[in-house]
Amino acid sequence: MKGTPEAVARISADDVRAYRKRVFARDNLRVAVAGDIDAATLATLLDDVFAMLPAKSELRPAPAIAAAAVQHQAIAMELPQTIVLFGNSVPTLDARQSLAANVFNQILGAQFTGRLFTALRDREGLVYSIGTGRGRLVQSETFYGTFGAAPGNAARAMAVTMSEIQRLVSEGPSEEELRDAKAAFRGGYYLGLDTSANLSSMLMAMLEQDLPDTYLADFDAQVAGITIDEVRAIAKLLARPDQMVSVGVGKTD
Repeated sequence: MKGTPEAVARISADDVRAYRKRVFARDNLRVAVAGDIDAATLATLLDDVFAMLPAKSELRPAPAIAAAAVQHQAIAMELPQTIVLFGNSVPTLDARQSLAANVFNQILGAQFTGRLFTALRDREGLVYSIGTGRGRLVQSETFYGTFGAAPGNAARAMAVTMSEIQRLVSEGPSEEELRDAKAAFRGGYYLGLDTSANLSSMLMAMLEQDLPDTYLADFDAQVAGITIDEVRAIAKLLARPDQMVSVGVGKTD
């Protein structure tokens, strides 16, 4: 983006203080806590830490997000491999759709077992690593992926990636893939709750997505209940190769 370094250089300490005063307030504060603490002690600590914040924030409405035109941008840089990032915007998903999307992403982009890793790394040797993920914004979500390849393999890797994504979107996963993805997704999910810090991060995600308090207790049953038809439907909504924007950073060849 033109002018970005200059714009950042112009930001002053007063600008940062004004932003903090306008944005950080008690009316939009969300707190997630996990650990050995009782409610009364926590209430006192929260008052000590946050009572000095303004009562009301002065948030400005976020501008509407317009989907970018399909394009590929190449940025020349002397790197040992070319790094490619691709993605498209997605409408905001509800909790059930989000679980189905996570299962789909496990099938497509998981390291070592995902379709992309199998096709591009194991079968054709085109990439060093490849994976996909999801991002969440206020007004929309994103589906994205990234890989690193030798400069001479980057174009071929991109073509195979889009082909594999389109094939999964068109045909859907097999029942075996669905079963294995559910098991891997659940296992990874619980391994990610191994510390109080990780558990509090999950609680914060629940707050941000307005998930019910029973989400953790119901997680196993919810994932087990995801059907192959739900994954096929969410695949068509989530990953759309004909609408993807991509950026490649590396040698021009």
